[in-house]
Amino acid sequence: GVCSISLVAMTSGFNTATRITTDEMFNSMTALTHNEVKDLIHKVDSKNADKIYNEMLANYDGYKFNAECVTVFNPTLTMYYLNMFLN
Repeated sequence: GVCSISLVAMTSGFNTATRITTDEMFNSMTALTHNEVKDLIHKVDSKNADKIYNEMLANYDGYKFNAECVTVFNPTLTMYYLNMFLN
């Protein structure tokens, strides 16, 4: 049989990869949508939610993997920023 795991160089065993980075369906797969960020902000600080969200829009929004997609937030930077309000 043939094993799909390959320990050889990328030029010989990497031909099974599929490029999904520009597919709209996967735009928010590794990022946070606006609604997800709003929900997180309300859980962290509901009194200042609008102010925090507007600051985050200016600094952490802007990632997109396809020109037709909406922008999304970087999850790592979002969590670092929101963590400041928890301490």
